[in-house]
Amino acid sequence: MAKRGGKSRRSFSPDHYFNRSQRPLHAMIILLPMIIVYKVAMIKRSPETGGPILAERFLNHLFSMFGAVGYYLPGLAVVGVLLAWHFAKRDPWAVEPKTYLAMVAEAFALAAAFLMFTVVMMGRPTASQAPLGYQIALSLGAGVFEELVFRLMLIALIHMLVVDLLKAPQKSGAIAAILGSSVLFSVYHFLGVDADGNPIAFSFTRFIYYALAGVYLAGIYLLRGFGIVAATHALYNVLISLLASSYSTAN
Repeated sequence: MAKRGGKSRRSFSPDHYFNRSQRPLHAMIILLPMIIVYKVAMIKRSPETGGPILAERFLNHLFSMFGAVGYYLPGLAVVGVLLAWHFAKRDPWAVEPKTYLAMVAEAFALAAAFLMFTVVMMGRPTASQAPLGYQIALSLGAGVFEELVFRLMLIALIHMLVVDLLKAPQKSGAIAAILGSSVLFSVYHFLGVDADGNPIAFSFTRFIYYALAGVYLAGIYLLRGFGIVAATHALYNVLISLLASSYSTAN
């Protein structure tokens, strides 16, 4: 029994993968290539609009309220937040390729699991008319920026309002943050236009689906950190685009 207890304590030490993978520096290292691919792919597509992703436009609008304007600001914000977090935690400046591979593998497994749920609940995904390369780049950017807004920012904001302002218990604050951010995440998916530029029609089934997706991603964020959840979201988007394209090609 003593050995089992000792092993359990070692498995959750600061040097264990479960904890190392949640370090802000490691999150930045696996997410930065996704941001670069997205921004390079989108730079020729009306950069004055602030990007095609609604969450990215929200970030640009938020920055403009403080006098900061720039096409690259949302991407720089992700890097800046993670670096500031890294400095605040005083984590070591250690590059760990094996950790990054494990993080991507974990995110891929989590994305694949939710992809199976999606197919069971929603059926075959419909292919976009946009070029596949554009869809993949858009998928990567959406995964990062939507997680920044709905998980990193919104969960913290709702939790602070419920716990600090309303004086609710921590558990109630956590539940409110998960459910509130998930409902808003679902509403978000009916705003704006799709990848083909068409207005998005409301569907109650899809509303429930997106809300459940929000709960799933919120759980990953709270248990595994920002890097894993953003990579999971981005890879899920890529997988769903590839699956839809394969169905379209087969038909």
